[in-house]
Parts: sequence; structure tokens; C-alpha cells
Amino acid sequence: MAFQTAAGLALRELASAASLCLLEPVDTVTVTVDDEHLGAVMTDVSSRRGQIVGSEPCDDEPGRSVLVAAVPRLELLDYAIALRSLAHGTGVFRREPRGYETLPDRLAREHLGADAHA
Repeated sequence: MAFQTAAGLALRELASAASLCLLEPVDTVTVTVDDEHLGAVMTDVSSRRGQIVGSEPCDDEPGRSVLVAAVPRLELLDYAIALRSLAHGTGVFRREPRGYETLPDRLAREHLGADAHA
């Protein structure tokens, strides 16, 4: 009985709120857009909690650039519509899974509900 109690206490301590974190999926997004819209697209990616990895001119299409960024998948739900608006219909993007990162505390609290951290 003592071993069961000790194991139960150890598991509770291990699973305390201080040691747990939520992970969210992150995608690598590659956006090809006209140079004149690159600044607006970069601003939009940043506002979506995206981390810009880099940008460079398109080799095969003069006047266009390629932007690469890591963006949380949750923030990409309406990205096709936003990109069409920002780039006036000239932008295209593709995404592929990158991995997982820790969900920010504010969003984790919203996801778990206010009573989870009370």
C-alpha cells in the first residue's frame, strides 16, 4: 500500500501544472508574391505569430519574391483568403508540417478555460 501511495504522489507531482505544457503544430509556409506586396505579406505573417525564416527574389519569375516562414497551423485557417486580398490575387502559398512548439501561456489558458489555472 505504501508503494502505491508513493507512486500516486510521484505521478501527481510529475503532472503538476508547472511541468506540463501544450504543444501546437507549426507549418513551414512558402509564399510567392509580387515584390510590391511583399511588405504587406510579411506584416500579415508576423501578426499571425509567424517567424520569418527568409525571403529572396524568385529566379524564374522577375518581379516576384519567395517568403519562407514558420507559422502555427491554427493561424493558417483563413490564410488563402487573406493572401488573395493582400496580394490582389497574385500570391500563392504552400505549406508543409514543420513540427511542434509550445503554445503561449495566454492561448493555453484560453484553450483550457479560466478554471484550469484557478
